[in-house]
Amino acid sequence: MRGRVLLTGAAGRIGALLVTRLQEDGWHVRAFTHRRPVDGADEWCRGTLLDPDVCREAVEGCDGVVHAAGVTHARRRDAYWEANVGTTASLVKAAEQGGARRFLLLSSRTASPSGGWYSASKLAAEQLVADSTLGWTIVRLPEIYGGGSDEGIDGLIASVRSGGWILVPGRGESELCPMHIDDAVHACVVALRPGPAVGRTYVLGGECLSLRGFVDRCIEVAGSDARVVSVPWALLQAAAFVGRLFGPVYPDQVARLRAPKPRPTAPADLAFERRPLEAGLRAVMRLP
Repeated sequence: MRGRVLLTGAAGRIGALLVTRLQEDGWHVRAFTHRRPVDGADEWCRGTLLDPDVCREAVEGCDGVVHAAGVTHARRRDAYWEANVGTTASLVKAAEQGGARRFLLLSSRTASPSGGWYSASKLAAEQLVADSTLGWTIVRLPEIYGGGSDEGIDGLIASVRSGGWILVPGRGESELCPMHIDDAVHACVVALRPGPAVGRTYVLGGECLSLRGFVDRCIEVAGSDARVVSVPWALLQAAAFVGRLFGPVYPDQVARLRAPKPRPTAPADLAFERRPLEAGLRAVMRLP
C-alpha cells in the first residue's frame, strides 16, 4: 500500500477514472467533491476547497494529494482565480501543514500569460505549487478525448459521426495534440510515485496537428459526410466579447486558441507512449 491520497475533482471524467487507477496502483483514495459522492472511492468528503478548515480536514492523514479540480470555462476572471488559484493555494498550505509527501497538480498545455484568463490562472496555480516545500509534480494535459463528454474534442468527434456542419475557427489552423484519456490517466498515476518525477513539470500530448487536420482525420476514420465550415476570427472575437454576458463562446476562448503552446514530450520516467491517433479514434468510435 502506497498510502492515502486525496483526489480533488473526483467527480470529473478524468477524476473518476483516476479513482480506479490510483487504487490499482496501491493507493487508498479519499475523493473530494462539491456535492455528490464518488462511486468506488475508499473515502469521500465534500465542501469548498476555498475554506481552510475544510482543506485541513480533507488532507489530514494523507500521504499525497492529486489536485484535478478546476474550472475550464467561466465568464469572469475572478471565477477562474477562485477555482484554479485559490483552491490550489488552500490545498498547498494544508498539505504543507499536514505533512503530505507528494503533491500532483493537473494543469493544462494552455498555461500561459498570453492565453487569457484560464491560461493565466493555471500558470499562477503552477507557480504556487513549484514554490512550495512539497514533493511536487505538475502534469500539463492537452486536449483529452475518450471520456464520453459532450464537450471539447469528444463533442467534436460525436458531431463528425452524426454528420452535418462542423464549425472551425478561422482556417482551422489552431494546433491540437489530442491524447486518449486512458493514456493521460496512466501518466498521472506514474507521476505521483516517488522518484524522478518529483520537482518536474511535464507537457503531455499525442500527435500534434491542426484543428482542421484533426477534423479531417475524424471524418476519414468515421466515413462521415460531415462538412467543415470556417468561422472568421473577427466573428469569434465579437462573440467572445458578448460572451462576458451569454452565448456559447466564452470571453477568453479566442485568446486560448491562438496563444502559442509548448510542444509535448514523451518522458520515459512516466512510462508514457503516444497512442496513434487513428487507433484512439477507432476505439472511441468503437470501430474495428
